[in-house]
Amino acid sequence: MCGFICRCKEERLRQRCVTRHIRALEDASAHTSPLKAEVPYDMSKRPPEPIMSKNDPRRATRGSPKGSRIPDVVVVKDGTKPPTRDNIKEVIEIKFPPDKLGYEQRTEYETIAGEAPFRELGPDRCGCPSQTKSQAQEITAGDVAEVAALTLLVMALVLNDAVPGGQADDVAIPPAIARILGKLAPLLRGPVVVP
Repeated sequence: MCGFICRCKEERLRQRCVTRHIRALEDASAHTSPLKAEVPYDMSKRPPEPIMSKNDPRRATRGSPKGSRIPDVVVVKDGTKPPTRDNIKEVIEIKFPPDKLGYEQRTEYETIAGEAPFRELGPDRCGCPSQTKSQAQEITAGDVAEVAALTLLVMALVLNDAVPGGQADDVAIPPAIARILGKLAPLLRGPVVVP
């Protein structure tokens, strides 16, 4: 999570940036990633229930249903199952300065989490290095080679699903995609120096 927070802290729409990265990970993993972005919970139910998409019940709705609470990230134990209380490993709320977590919001997110931990994360808690927009990012030939190799790996992992047992290695796809996104982030953020 901190990798996404640190990558997005200099963006204009920081929260959307984090959500975009997590949803890309979710989509790339066919919604089996343990990270779930902005899952709305029906707070009128006890315990609160996730509101899933009617078109694709493997993922949460992308809307904001009335009376729901939407934590930034829900980490689940089993990414193939919905983010119900018995499958929640952790609930995370991300706050970029100057935003603060309110008492009511904290209480409701703790209710969603149940026995699982609730955490607030931000650039300070993640130890993100300070950097201004005007600083150029450096991307090396090694970074380019790593992105190319990881892209080929992901393609091979996806293509081998056609053979028996080929899906067993799919757990390696989300970390590889996260690493690719991390390496490509400087290209999307601003000036780049190629030594």
